[in-house]
Amino acid sequence: MAKKRYFGEQGDVAVRVDGKLFIHRCAYFIVQDGKMLLSYAEEDENPHYFIPGGKVKCGMDTQASVIREILEETGIDVPADNVSMAVHSERFFKHKQTGMQGHEVCTMFRVKLPKGSCVPKRERDGGKFLFCWVPVEELATLNFRESYIFQQVKDISQGIHHVIHREAMDQ
Repeated sequence: MAKKRYFGEQGDVAVRVDGKLFIHRCAYFIVQDGKMLLSYAEEDENPHYFIPGGKVKCGMDTQASVIREILEETGIDVPADNVSMAVHSERFFKHKQTGMQGHEVCTMFRVKLPKGSCVPKRERDGGKFLFCWVPVEELATLNFRESYIFQQVKDISQGIHHVIHREAMDQ
């Protein structure tokens, strides 16, 4: 098994460049009955929600990467026809484990689950990452890593949106 590194697993597009961290990530929006599927991290000192997904593998396109992430995280094999691009996000942040400045590029997709699919709860890496269905109107009230997206994009159900977010960083 590949050794786990703080900024990704072998093959992930997560590299150091001039003392900064660059990450290429993909994520997915699943909305059903007015609720969005989110992951909830409760293992650290700052429990928070986030949009499920993961790092893109080098040589794999983002759509294939998000389909792989959905299969890995839920066990559901989603056909490519059920996946469409929604948001291209750039997030500038300070990486909490290393203190390095980071630049994350994330392609986010709308996903329609195949009929009869059921999203399971999950656990990973000794800590707990749980799936939660959250009413869309409550997204703005949560401790939510990607809340900036919903401050800039009012309707993710249509179109393709480009979002840039710069978190406060000590220089």
